[in-house]
Amino acid sequence: MGRRKMQRVLQVVNIMDRGGVETLLMNIYRKVNRESIQFDFLTHPYDQDYSYEYESEILSMGGQIYKAPSFSQNPHDYQTYIEDFFRNHPEYTVIHAHNLDSASLVYMREAKKSGRYLIAHSHNTNDHGGRLKRQMLQICHHIVRRYPDHFYACSKQAAEFAFGKKIASSRNCEIFYNGIDLARYCVNEIEHNTARKKLSLDVDGPVFGTVGRLLSQKNHTFLLDVFAAILRREPSSILIIVGKGDLRTALERKAKDLGISQHVHFAGSVPNVPDYLKAFDVFLFPSLYEGLGMAAVEAQACGLPTLMSDEVPSLAACTDLAEFISLSADAEKWADESLRAYRESIGHRSDRIEQVRDAGFDINEIAKKLCFFYNNHNSN
Repeated sequence: MGRRKMQRVLQVVNIMDRGGVETLLMNIYRKVNRESIQFDFLTHPYDQDYSYEYESEILSMGGQIYKAPSFSQNPHDYQTYIEDFFRNHPEYTVIHAHNLDSASLVYMREAKKSGRYLIAHSHNTNDHGGRLKRQMLQICHHIVRRYPDHFYACSKQAAEFAFGKKIASSRNCEIFYNGIDLARYCVNEIEHNTARKKLSLDVDGPVFGTVGRLLSQKNHTFLLDVFAAILRREPSSILIIVGKGDLRTALERKAKDLGISQHVHFAGSVPNVPDYLKAFDVFLFPSLYEGLGMAAVEAQACGLPTLMSDEVPSLAACTDLAEFISLSADAEKWADESLRAYRESIGHRSDRIEQVRDAGFDINEIAKKLCFFYNNHNSN
């Protein structure tokens, strides 16, 4: 019996920058046996010539990156590109679609016309655009539901948001647990102090932190209000914000207006998020909405008291360290709870790797299940 031919799976995304969906895909990609399954990426970049953060790693692992023209700026060119793409690439029998915006009206239709097995994957429960954009997205979701053969979502709320309640409760829809490489989050009190030194955090007071793109969804504006209230109670505190995005300048301006900029550090996009989590004392996550909130799961794995808004799906509370606070609560309430969580955790830092594994977030198991699914739907 001959050796099985390598299967190439096409992942359809916006860009391969360091964000939640992209990091999940890379975590899976690093774990798959690339002699049997290879990931390639159909992307929708803002800039055709720009090399996004994960692209060099993808190329080093044997993956291909295709850059489609803008659908919104030139629908005709996009239609032509997609038609040519599927005509010229019969090797992709499984298409895994993570980009569910207006471009999906074209690429999903063409994927089905050319006989591919199509998976649609919802990663969010809302959209950070304006009212018109949200309405257009709802129309788009309603139309493209007819094309996929299978549906994945990171939570029930994310499934209902993109696919509607009927599909979300059907046999063709599964909750797909986002996974992390748990080995990277091991920590104890000694390693916690070492991580602070490694990041040059020579401070005596508490280190509060968050991780996420600088988008309105993540509610950093409110976070700065919370931290200003924390500082009034504990003047030696610092806040580290990991992530990049269009709101950075506005957030830096707000920190300055609040008189707290000397205590707030914008780290930007970093390749070593676990090092930051190990150095933090408390993780703050006041998101307006989340598909799941994997940053909060990572924080818990790393032993961090994790304070989340009540808009984060309950699935993200996978350890004894998770707490929900209402977004209707004011900054003073959040500050009190943040400092209480800090004081209760002083001196006994330990990871929650086993709790997170038991909750189903081990990337090794998730990668195995996904590859098994791909193999069972490969017509090669």
